[in-house]
Amino acid sequence: IDGTNPGQHYTCPPGTRPTTPSISACGQYIAFAYIRILPTSTETGAIYSSQREQMFQHPSSVVMHLNIRTGVASALYGETEWISHVSISPVDPNLVMYCREGPWLLVQRMWMVRADTLEQWPLLQTRRLFQQCGHEYFTDSGRVVPQYGRRDAVTDALRRHATVVANPDGNHARYHW
Repeated sequence: IDGTNPGQHYTCPPGTRPTTPSISACGQYIAFAYIRILPTSTETGAIYSSQREQMFQHPSSVVMHLNIRTGVASALYGETEWISHVSISPVDPNLVMYCREGPWLLVQRMWMVRADTLEQWPLLQTRRLFQQCGHEYFTDSGRVVPQYGRRDAVTDALRRHATVVANPDGNHARYHW
């Protein structure tokens, strides 16, 4: 996918790098994001050492959906934010989940987008400073399982945490505290 291997299906634009790809259950589609590569001053070699700096630089990112049988690549969504954790539903290859990186309590992180209509929506609507949602995956039946947290007051140090099982539209969410 990065253009360094023979038999490649896609080459990211110059100055960008791909995120980890997700492959559909049918094997026909790959989804991923590419992110603008920006210089950093906080990289130490330790994992995540420059993550906050990169996040605050607001690199442009684009969510891609690639049909590997036809070779057609489609841009599903893009913005000047760090997008990662792209995943294709195992029951609907047109349904793609992605994460808009940022401080968990400050941004709406988890989003869904449809490849066939470009419609997008937050997985679970979160209230800034009071709720957080992330670290998500699809189950084999197509439900989504993110980690969720909330607190009652901004000054609360302790948060209540749950694993949520929800439909991709956020409905029928079950919170396991």
